Amino acid sequence: ALPQNFKRIVESAQFLNLNIFQFVAVGCWSSGFNFYNRLIGTTVPIVVICLSLTTLAQFLPDRKARLNNIAVAITYLTLPTVTTTIFAMFPCDSIDGGQSYLRADYSISCKAEDRMVWQAYGLAMIAVFPLGITLLYCRLLWVDRRKIQLPIEEREKDLELMAEAFLFEPYKPEFWYFEVVETIRRLCLTGVLSAVAPGSFSQLSIGLLMSIFFTTVFCKLEPYHEPRDNKIAILSSWQLVLVFLCSYFMKSASLLTNSVDDSADFEFMGYLLIFSFIAIIILFVIYAIEQKDDFSEDAEEMAERILAEQSKSTMNMSLA
Repeated sequence: ALPQNFKRIVESAQFLNLNIFQFVAVGCWSSGFNFYNRLIGTTVPIVVICLSLTTLAQFLPDRKARLNNIAVAITYLTLPTVTTTIFAMFPCDSIDGGQSYLRADYSISCKAEDRMVWQAYGLAMIAVFPLGITLLYCRLLWVDRRKIQLPIEEREKDLELMAEAFLFEPYKPEFWYFEVVETIRRLCLTGVLSAVAPGSFSQLSIGLLMSIFFTTVFCKLEPYHEPRDNKIAILSSWQLVLVFLCSYFMKSASLLTNSVDDSADFEFMGYLLIFSFIAIIILFVIYAIEQKDDFSEDAEEMAERILAEQSKSTMNMSLA
């Protein structure tokens, strides 16, 4: 239950999900393609690629760390989308006449003979992706926790550690574990929430409670090293709370008054959400430009320091 004007903005941004089946209408040129094929096409290639990289790393010791970190980076980029697809494997909708069909694809009967096999595959993929990958992040961060908690300038000298810096670099050293918290947050608000009846009070209530909880965590801890990153994270979390609140109000209003989605009140809430969405994007761009300027200034200062040291060394040599 979202305002139509805001819903159009959200749908136009779906390309960020890195889901090829969203752009390629496979069902148009393959009549046998259904959600089960999509599930296989989403999970198997990632498993094969990651296993190939980690296996290859065993035969290339000099590139082992890099290949393993590439595999971890692939899981990091694809985990939310893959998890959402996996959880969509389970919810079914009952229809008049005692029939039950998969919510994600009404061409699939939930009472088919092969249903148990596909459910078992879905459970196995839950063990591999949302559970297995999260545990993998826990292990990697736990093993290197002492190195990560060193001063930033000191830990940056460890090239092997910095190869997996995307798991900890944005955070303060004392929050070395926070990428696991962020992964759990993303999985809860995507995959887990998608398994609840869409648009129901249950889904909206669970989503609202989870978003408030994680917003409180961000406000209390401020785990990011850069203050600007903390501001972006907190504002984004509050915007998600606002989305769930607006959806909750719309759902309640539609039940009480039988109002339609294009009413003035709903349209106003949609513009409010669009404004908050655009404001966060503008703020992110401004911070990105400032960060680029800061980086340029640091690089310029470093260059000046190197030139000064070289000049001093040259002068000392000439005097000698």
